[in-house]
Amino acid sequence: MQFIFWVMLLLLFHSYIGYALLMFIVGLFKNKHVNIIASINYNKISIIVPAYNEALVIEQKIKNLLSLSSNELQVEIIFITDGSTDNSINIINNYPQIKLLHQPIRQGKAVAINRAVQNATHSIIIITDANTIINKEALMYLLPHFNNEKIGGVSGEKRITAKGVVGISESLYWQYESFMKKTESNIHSVIAGAGELFAFRKELYKPLQENLLIDDFMLSASILQQGYKIVYEEKAITTEAPSTNLLQEANRKVRIGAGAAQAMKMLGFFPYKNAILNFQYQTRRVIRWLVGPIALPVLLVLNYFIFIQTQSLLFQYFLYIQIIFYANAVTDFLLQLLGINIKLLAIPFYFVFMNMCMLAGIIKYIVVGQSVNWSKAQRQVISHS
Repeated sequence: MQFIFWVMLLLLFHSYIGYALLMFIVGLFKNKHVNIIASINYNKISIIVPAYNEALVIEQKIKNLLSLSSNELQVEIIFITDGSTDNSINIINNYPQIKLLHQPIRQGKAVAINRAVQNATHSIIIITDANTIINKEALMYLLPHFNNEKIGGVSGEKRITAKGVVGISESLYWQYESFMKKTESNIHSVIAGAGELFAFRKELYKPLQENLLIDDFMLSASILQQGYKIVYEEKAITTEAPSTNLLQEANRKVRIGAGAAQAMKMLGFFPYKNAILNFQYQTRRVIRWLVGPIALPVLLVLNYFIFIQTQSLLFQYFLYIQIIFYANAVTDFLLQLLGINIKLLAIPFYFVFMNMCMLAGIIKYIVVGQSVNWSKAQRQVISHS
């Protein structure tokens, strides 16, 4: 039991803390990426927005994208609204400069993206979500990276508005994720672009499988498998509102968990020729997605029985630490129900919440599967001037 305990603990520590420290230390000896507006050789781009029943935010998104255009760039904007039954189509039709793709049948996001990319006319594609707002300088920071022929994709930074029950927790988590992407990019390549804002070379696009659940990760994997790198651009920022409540966020994360199980099944344990990428994938995906959610309950149960058997002072301390950690998570959950948000308690709560949803999603995928036509999570609307 003690062997399993230590292995689980080390893997969990490595996934969230050890790996981050290692990447940070290695990054100190690497040349830092200088974040400036450079010359743009690729000035023709196609922006694709998959939008299913997004009438509430779609006009805001259109105005945001139109504000990104400039004399230096030729921007083609494509909205694909397959299966939408709300007022999205009528809103888009008010803007003749927008290219609309629509069919009444909803076949999933991967199918929609495949069709949109096929209809795109420019060599650089940007995919962005309908419910996000992009900063006006984003394209000027994304596009110069493609001057380097080794770069196949560029990921922007995702930010969550820290409002309400879910917002504070998710915002803190994405600050951590942004730090990880920045260090990975400085060293070699990020393992996955953010689906909220991801630019790539059209020539590298291979049609996504129709039953795909996590399109952004598998698209990134395809680019990396072709020998190209994906860099992180922290000054290309997309802002997204959090889910309206914990139930909506839980449903979203369970779906992500199911997608994670599918991705691991498709890719296996060594999907890349590059050893660094395989190390990143095994740490940031396999251990984070699979081992982490299982390790949390296993560590608590093993810790209890080991302490009962050995009366070890060390395992007594470990047990106390776990009890205090979970007590803080439960306390934060109860406070959230009362509308009280405490940032310090949000960390243990979100960590437990995220891992339990991930575990539920993996189990769901194995037992009953996950439809590509999921119920869209209800999100707050971004207030943006």
